[in-house]
Amino acid sequence: VCVCVQHSPSKPMAKAKMNRILSDLAQALEDSNVRGVGECSAHLARLISRQDKARSELSRSESHLHTLSTALTHSTCDETARDHLCHTLQLLASCGSKTALRLGRVGAFDALLLLLVQAARTHPSSLSRNDGLVTLVLQTLADIGACDARYGTAFRLQLGREGLRFVVETLVREHRQPKLTTAVFRVLSAVCINDVTAQSCVTLGVFAHTFSVVAANMHVRNADLLASALACWAVLLASQMHVDSFLQQNGVKLCLDVYTELQRQDIRQKHLPLREQVLGVLKLATLTEAGRGAFFSGHGFALMADLSHQLPEGEESNGLLRECAALLRQCQPPIAIPAPRSSVTFALPECSGEQSPDRSWTREDLGRFFPELCEDARERALSSMEGDMDFTALGVEHVVQPCMRPPPTETHGAASTGPLLKAQFTTKRTQLEQEIATLSLVDRVVNRLVYDHEDPTVRAPASALTFESRFECGNLRRAYQMHGSAYHLLVNADVNTDAQNAPQWFFFAVENTEPSVTYKFSILNMSKPNSQFNFGMQPVVWSPSVGSWQRAGSNVGYYKNTVKRTTKEGKETFCFTATFSLAFPSSGPHFVAYSVPYTLSDLLLHLNTWRLLGRQHVCLHIATLCRSLAGNPVHLLTITDFSDGTVRTTALAQRRHVVISARVHPGETNASYVMKGLLDFLLSADMQAVELRRLCVFKIIPMLNPDGVVVGNNRCSLSGLDLNRQWLHPNPVLHPGIHAYKQLLLHLCAQDRRPTVFCDIHGHSRKKNFFMYGVADAASPQPKVQYILPKLMGQALPAFHVRSCRFNLEKGKEGTARAVVCSDLGVTCAYTLECTFCGADRGPLKGIQFGLNHFEEAGKLFAQSILRLVCLFNGGNEQAIAAAIGKDSCFEKPSSKAAKGGGNESDTEDTTLSAAVPMAEGGEDADDGDSDQDPAHGRELLAVDAADADAAD
Repeated sequence: VCVCVQHSPSKPMAKAKMNRILSDLAQALEDSNVRGVGECSAHLARLISRQDKARSELSRSESHLHTLSTALTHSTCDETARDHLCHTLQLLASCGSKTALRLGRVGAFDALLLLLVQAARTHPSSLSRNDGLVTLVLQTLADIGACDARYGTAFRLQLGREGLRFVVETLVREHRQPKLTTAVFRVLSAVCINDVTAQSCVTLGVFAHTFSVVAANMHVRNADLLASALACWAVLLASQMHVDSFLQQNGVKLCLDVYTELQRQDIRQKHLPLREQVLGVLKLATLTEAGRGAFFSGHGFALMADLSHQLPEGEESNGLLRECAALLRQCQPPIAIPAPRSSVTFALPECSGEQSPDRSWTREDLGRFFPELCEDARERALSSMEGDMDFTALGVEHVVQPCMRPPPTETHGAASTGPLLKAQFTTKRTQLEQEIATLSLVDRVVNRLVYDHEDPTVRAPASALTFESRFECGNLRRAYQMHGSAYHLLVNADVNTDAQNAPQWFFFAVENTEPSVTYKFSILNMSKPNSQFNFGMQPVVWSPSVGSWQRAGSNVGYYKNTVKRTTKEGKETFCFTATFSLAFPSSGPHFVAYSVPYTLSDLLLHLNTWRLLGRQHVCLHIATLCRSLAGNPVHLLTITDFSDGTVRTTALAQRRHVVISARVHPGETNASYVMKGLLDFLLSADMQAVELRRLCVFKIIPMLNPDGVVVGNNRCSLSGLDLNRQWLHPNPVLHPGIHAYKQLLLHLCAQDRRPTVFCDIHGHSRKKNFFMYGVADAASPQPKVQYILPKLMGQALPAFHVRSCRFNLEKGKEGTARAVVCSDLGVTCAYTLECTFCGADRGPLKGIQFGLNHFEEAGKLFAQSILRLVCLFNGGNEQAIAAAIGKDSCFEKPSSKAAKGGGNESDTEDTTLSAAVPMAEGGEDADDGDSDQDPAHGRELLAVDAADADAAD
């Protein structure tokens, strides 16, 4: 047999020999031939130890595995057969989790447990004389037990308390051989996944016994033992009920000692993952206040800072630095945040819950809101643009008392663009070292309140920065000086929200800055699980010496912290921190924001500019659709060619209607700049704009939620509700803008002037590029026509990503604008246009953070794409429409590979025609603006032909 095996027989020969041996083994078991069982076991062990193919073949046959398990059960008294069978099972269990599960199903786990039970009932020496056999038994048990938590229950029930004591105490305490003890730790890691088994082990003193073993083997040559011990502790500490027992045995101090010794001995940096394991155990142990106290009393902050500074240069050590920084952030003193409400208050009016009837339009209303349907349309358009407009943001004084004015829109400029930061702050060594050094100064924290939105009497000392946010769109709530130039900030929740609806939007001013100092700002109560701040995006800063908004900031990052918040479902979770460092050229005042602000005052200034252009071309009518809760105007702009006086009976009455709106979510300021680019183009003398005004009537609402914009909300209005979820049954008192908007659309449909295109413009915080969401309307007389406009956008706009477009509606999105307009009003081409806050990751603009010029250019190209769509529809050529849709345009389900992909900075791209939608950067899709989530839920996707894919990319 040995000669045959050494000559490496081919796969058929090995398989035939293995089958013959197993047949002989089964016959020997049937005949109770102990010697035959031993010989067959020896032959089989030698064969599969040298033949990987034979081992693989054996691992796939449950009948053969059952024979081996039976042989082990009947060979407990024959040491030779038992040794060879245990060796065979260990080799098979190491083949993978599927084989280990098969071994468990055929009874191998029970047979191996029987050996331990016999040893526990007699004396350890009866089994421990052969430490190699014990190690094999335990390793196999660990491989099988790690596949299913149910084996932890079987382990506890079959061994009983004495058996557990045998494993925990005898094997760990009396047998210090590294291989044997490593196997014990692996078994404990596998079976302690079961909570009851874990509790039994803790009661038997597993921490005390394992601590003594680790303390005696604290050397890199015992790396496997230490790794298995740390894995065992991590499993036990996953339940916080065991943390107290861990702390009582000075577990935190032992982990710090292990980390110190490993760094001292690991000169060649071969055991960095082992040190990361130590930090992982410390993170679990410091989730409680007692654990953080033990870390502080053990001088963990200073120790980690010192050891991190000693790490050699190299990409390999950056992962260790990241874990160290995360541990120190977690161990920072808890921060008391204000109550889960906004510091801005607004009393809501009383209203009944009954649904209001449809609006009855008076003759005056029809003239104001539908001038294109009136005989005197030209005169009405001109009269709406006469006189001076009120440029005061009405209602601001009802909500905030402005003590500072943000910079006017003329100073925004187009210079806020810039390259993406080349690397995340979490992968830059120098910045990580600075982070760790700052976090280690926990004993020097001042934690001084220097600004409170609710208390104007709070004053910053002369040496600290002066903060302010009591102005339009500002939302800073509190500012704390931690130490030196480091500040912790808290932003306001949306007004009248009943949970800690921590936003992503921030906007505040700072003064008293020194040019030679770099200030670090950390906003602690953000709620999104990821941000483009981790993928190259920077905040924007306006300084008086520069005179325009600029992308600025270093050490930009976004991570989970220990500040707790309550979700809408009432669950308690953790907030996230957005952090960045800024150096200012002068003393200020400087304005810092998430993105370039666009206030209600900015809109009123732009309305004056558009009024002048509209008067010049006789193409604009301005009206106030309604008043918001705070009395701010919701403007309605009607854009078409009013120069022809014969309106009802000629071309004007036959023009297609296009309805567009923006800023239903106040924090999505980039949507307003896309809208500005659209309006600038529509009111220009460009030949395509003239053609659009001749073919279409545009109904445009540039700011649907002016109240939210004024007070600095992120998503909600003063009612405390997301207006983009109220379209099914809008309340005329609480949601006046949405109610009036829907009534406007209903009247158009009643007059047989159903909009050709409806679009709501949004911003997206966790994805790059531009893209659109639509609705797959199967009842449409022309199915799939909703694909045409996204494809045209992909051809026109280099930063438009066609493969990110989606056309399904998930549960909870039935009340969004595009859903209701499509389902209730029958508008097939109803969209949400999503615009990134960051930049592009494809095409000629790849690696660039978008500036205002990019957003305005997107609005212009959006208008031109609408012109191409209208011309296509007006042509009435069904073949041309079918060609525009594309023969490959169909709904496809994402492939499993693409569905599982994601989480990288660049979206995963499929080279096939039907590419799956990539997930948002950071590992999960965003629910920003009006997005749909989770591509793994059988999402139907947009497919484009190869030429369009190239244009989109």
